[in-house]
Amino acid sequence: MLPGCRSIYAWNGQMQDSDEVQTVLKTTLSCMPELERQLVETHPYDVPEFIVLQPESTSAAYANWIFGFCKSGSLPSNEAHEHIS
Repeated sequence: MLPGCRSIYAWNGQMQDSDEVQTVLKTTLSCMPELERQLVETHPYDVPEFIVLQPESTSAAYANWIFGFCKSGSLPSNEAHEHIS
């Protein structure tokens, strides 16, 4: 969660200027449709921002961790990854 973002946008024919909290969520492409569905379903905005950024590369250890986490749907138990943020 990245607090302190200022968002300036047009909505319903009016310019808006508001503070927002940007959230960065990390997942795999296979888990992305469900993440988007849940975001749209639960977010208070009519049109929540949902942008997918695909990394050009990542470490093998991180890729293994994120794919394992998304596949299992549960928190990883490997103590080496306890402090990943």
